[in-house]
Amino acid sequence: MKKFLVILFLFSLNLYAGLKNEDCLSCHGVEGIEGETQRGKTLNLYVSPEALKGSAHEHLNCTDCHIGAKSFENVPHSDKPLELGCTICHEDVYESYIKKDVHGRAHKANNPMAPKCEGCHGGHDILPLSNPQSRVSRQNQPDTCGKCHGKEEINLQADIVKRNLITRYKSSVHWQAIEMGKPGATCTDCHGHHDILRSSEYGSKVSMVGILSTCMPCHPNEVRTFKEGAHARALTHGNLDVPTCTTCHGDHDMASLRLRKGDALQWSATQVCIWCHSNERMMARYGLDTTPVKSYLKDFHGLTQKGTFGAAATCADCHDAHHSLPASHPQSRMNISNRGTTCGRCHGEVSQTFALSFTHKTTMKKPGEKLEEIIK
Repeated sequence: MKKFLVILFLFSLNLYAGLKNEDCLSCHGVEGIEGETQRGKTLNLYVSPEALKGSAHEHLNCTDCHIGAKSFENVPHSDKPLELGCTICHEDVYESYIKKDVHGRAHKANNPMAPKCEGCHGGHDILPLSNPQSRVSRQNQPDTCGKCHGKEEINLQADIVKRNLITRYKSSVHWQAIEMGKPGATCTDCHGHHDILRSSEYGSKVSMVGILSTCMPCHPNEVRTFKEGAHARALTHGNLDVPTCTTCHGDHDMASLRLRKGDALQWSATQVCIWCHSNERMMARYGLDTTPVKSYLKDFHGLTQKGTFGAAATCADCHDAHHSLPASHPQSRMNISNRGTTCGRCHGEVSQTFALSFTHKTTMKKPGEKLEEIIK
């Protein structure tokens, strides 16, 4: 049986080999030629004689890619679109796409919205990745992916709950870097190429665990430091309540503190910590309380931070953004032996007494208790 299939395949190749591009263009090179898809939509079948010029497939024949017809003896040769033979040259890529990739699995399930090879790479005008005009070049990927993911109705049908993905990405520090001709992350850097998985799937590059390895190539020092901190240690033990890169920095609209306008982002950074550390139910699960948040918002640092949007210490200034550790840990910025250095970053050289004078905890049983004692 296998021998018969091989002979049949070779025979079909001979049929294709008998056709030249000029033969195909005698019909498809006539402007206005149309066909009808199986879903009843009109399909433009015109192909410009110059369509392949400059493309990655410039030296291929039409029938090198368009396969699947039983015979080309009769023209029109088929009432169905011919199958594209991308797998003949790109078998490994296709295997990954159809078996692993979220788009390929959707295509295999006959989802009409699922992009196929030509949906991302183009048809006759496929250009090498290195060509700035390529649909999948670094600067063009947001627009290519945006053909689908820039439409909210498609995102909803695909169970993607986040909104304005492309608009938000184009406000990010990553896109700003690309626009300036500098290295910056684009769609495939974070999500992958032909092996894209949902963030909830095991092995996804943007899952809570996977995002660390994804961010590592560009931010090695930050990721290594984070892995030594309390949050990452909890994550390695399966705790999904802890934050990872995108929890604090955002996913598509990352902002840069270096490029910030004013100091509003410093206050935003404080708010990120508050989201979790003011959640009494979450903190109770780990034997923590919300007193630090409440006291911070009422003390000099918190009030000044909120009132001036960044003129005072934030959570990260004292606890370290990526290397947050319990105060009992010898490397913690809040450890008694390190607190003088931590406070000294803003207050200059300080005494040990000064460094130990600040605490989030309060001994007052009611507001104003200390003031009442002074008045008495």
